[in-house]
Amino acid sequence: MLKSAGRSKLAYDHRGFTLLELMIVLFIISILVMIAIPAYQDYKTRVKISEGINLAGAVATSVAEYYLSQNHYPVDNSQAGLASPASYQTAWVSEIRIVNVPTSGSIAVTYNAAAIPALGTNDTLIFVPDYNGGRIGWDCSYGTVENRFRPKNCRK
Repeated sequence: MLKSAGRSKLAYDHRGFTLLELMIVLFIISILVMIAIPAYQDYKTRVKISEGINLAGAVATSVAEYYLSQNHYPVDNSQAGLASPASYQTAWVSEIRIVNVPTSGSIAVTYNAAAIPALGTNDTLIFVPDYNGGRIGWDCSYGTVENRFRPKNCRK
């Protein structure tokens, strides 16, 4: 826009951004998006994995009670007084079952790969009991779920 500068010459009114400034801003935003989207996708997968961990907590309580009363671990869900493995099914969890690998009383959480595309078919997170001085601890570093989706204390 032209305006009078109080003299006989006309001066240009410079408002707004140049094309180069806009291109630099778009470049910076695109780099941030390229970093943020994969991180967000991993975060969403970890949230879905955590649901299975929370459900396994109830099963772990039953396994611990059984061990403390019987002095050995249960070999399956029914022996521990739990519902069938498929009854724990949610949108992201296929089943939760007591297995005997790597030791008896282990809890395997199997995830639904169709609902969590980042996981492979039948990916599992396995919690292994460890009786130590009157309490049972759980080692969750077993299974086929990738480390990047596991909680930090469950990474191999």
